[in-house]
Amino acid sequence: MTQRTGARVAVVACVLIGGWLAVRGMQPRLLLLELGWTDHDDSRRREQITAKLVTCGPRAVPAMIGALRHSNVGAYSVLPIMEALRRMGEPARRALGEAVDREREPIAQINLIEVMQLVFRDCSRAHLWAVRVVRGEYEAPPDEFYRYLWEQYGPDVPPVVGPDGRVSPTFASWYARMSRRGLLPSCPEMEAAAR
Repeated sequence: MTQRTGARVAVVACVLIGGWLAVRGMQPRLLLLELGWTDHDDSRRREQITAKLVTCGPRAVPAMIGALRHSNVGAYSVLPIMEALRRMGEPARRALGEAVDREREPIAQINLIEVMQLVFRDCSRAHLWAVRVVRGEYEAPPDEFYRYLWEQYGPDVPPVVGPDGRVSPTFASWYARMSRRGLLPSCPEMEAAAR
């Protein structure tokens, strides 16, 4: 083989490997696009896409979290994404928790908290929802939110919102007590509401 032929082979190999890596990196996003185009009645295809997302492993998690940020968590279209996260287990739960902690947009953060609760039955970020209510950035959480709080902290969790639509002093006091015990992070807004 001549030096020129060897160089050509090396260039072609680099292009093929680079193309393969690029497509492999885009695969989770392409699968999510395909999921959006898949007919709701095609459960077989939706299951195949879910399995492929799981096969992608941890590299698919950021794309799935991105897809869930502004989705209706109760919508049929996001169920395969949530199922893929569930099948991925602890690495996906950990990445989702980190995404909740980094999220600054109220609705996106609430969506991700709901996903953690629904998929992993993890209420460790539920207090952030209550903090958003205290700050006036989000409305009262749905009833299922309380069910998760009760599972996590027991049946003495009072309602977050009082009759006036603001955080209830009872909840703020409960939160402050739990915070002093080290069971919930401290929150200056909640401490102020408890007074």
